[in-house]
Amino acid sequence: MTDDEAMDVSRDLLARLKDSSPSHLGELFAQGGIVWHNHDRIDLDAHVDCNLITGLREQFEDLDFRYVESAGTSKGFVLRFTMSGRGRVDGRRMEGHNCVVAEMRDGLIWRIDEYVDPNLLGSVPPS
Repeated sequence: MTDDEAMDVSRDLLARLKDSSPSHLGELFAQGGIVWHNHDRIDLDAHVDCNLITGLREQFEDLDFRYVESAGTSKGFVLRFTMSGRGRVDGRRMEGHNCVVAEMRDGLIWRIDEYVDPNLLGSVPPS
C-alpha cells in the first residue's frame, strides 16, 4: 500500500466519522478488525466500535470532527483530529483531540489504536 492510498483511507475515515453511519464507517474495516482505546485498553470489534460512534450523535448535538494532521506509516497511517459538540442533556460544550494509529491489510483497516483526549472522557455520559 502506498502512502497516497493510506492517506485516501484516512480522509475517508474522517468523512465517515462525520457521517456517523455504522455500516458506512464499518465498510472501511477488514473482517475481524479491532479498535483499541487508550482509556480502557480493550480490543473491541471494529463494527461494535462503529455503533458506539453513532451513539455519540444521540448524546451530542452539533457533533463535529475536524482534520488536524495525517501521515502515512509503513503499515497504514496516523490521523489526528478534533471532536466537538454540545451535550443534549446539559448543554455543556466539549472539545478534544484524538489520534488514530491505523494498520491496514489489503486496502482495509485491520487495527486502530485510538488515543482519546482525557478531556473528552468526562464529557461523554455513560451509555
